[in-house]
Amino acid sequence: MRIGMISIALAASMSTAIAAETVEIYSSIPVSGTGGQIGLGITQILNTVQDKREYKFVNAPGAQGDTSVLRAMQNSKLGQNVVIFNGVSTYTFNRLANPSPGFDRDKDLIYSVGIGKNALGIMINPDSPIKNLDELVSSLKKKEKSYFATTLTAPASIMLNEIFVKKYGLTGVQQINYKTPQEIILALQNKEADYTLFTVPDMTNLKAVLVSSDKRLVSFPDAPTAKEAGFDEFNLSSILVYAVPTDRKDFVKTFEEDMALACKNPKFEMVSKIRAPYLSYCLTPQESKSVIENELTLLNKYK
Repeated sequence: MRIGMISIALAASMSTAIAAETVEIYSSIPVSGTGGQIGLGITQILNTVQDKREYKFVNAPGAQGDTSVLRAMQNSKLGQNVVIFNGVSTYTFNRLANPSPGFDRDKDLIYSVGIGKNALGIMINPDSPIKNLDELVSSLKKKEKSYFATTLTAPASIMLNEIFVKKYGLTGVQQINYKTPQEIILALQNKEADYTLFTVPDMTNLKAVLVSSDKRLVSFPDAPTAKEAGFDEFNLSSILVYAVPTDRKDFVKTFEEDMALACKNPKFEMVSKIRAPYLSYCLTPQESKSVIENELTLLNKYK
């Protein structure tokens, strides 16, 4: 009788384990980067706040984020609940970098919870005598060739630089693509490049001449905001956005309920400090969509 009861208990335990649904979260962001570490940390929290689903963080780089979307959609069509986790520019500025990704960014995705917000900055060598945006523009105009450092995984950086170049009439600016933000920092410190336009928390030990935040940053008190400098197009925020394929629309509510629990979990504060001062608080789906719409407005103005 005792053996029978144990067998029943084991069977129930195995049944519970088998019943846990696997939900893969596809992301183009490497786990070595800020966004990847945050995404992985949140995934771990998702698995502690509920036991009906096992979330798995799957790295799928390529095509500035579009490869991860395609991978997710392929499995979605097979009947699997999946989630996508990428920087907002995958859904906005990447429309120019990859206009035919194999899916419709407006119709095939439901944008959900966001993580952020973080300021962008125009950054230069920390020892440069350049003090502000006007001096940077003047310096670049004096050079026959100047170099902008970025990564192909940051389409927002590339798009905003194109706007910057056009707005200030710069010629001779050449783009150098590095693999990681760390390589960009070294390039600027070693004077291989003249400037970058990137997420501020990723660009440590550099000087900012402009930031995209509404207010000046404590870390760069002398750097004016885009509004102060008259560069209104630069008044953007960098966020990370979760999305769910439209054909998994019935899963959206479940995922957002899980995320609500994760965002309230005490461990979430630890995740938000993974790469401080990177801001990692949760945004509602409505707030995420507002950021996306803001970027699309700018994109439609300059494309």
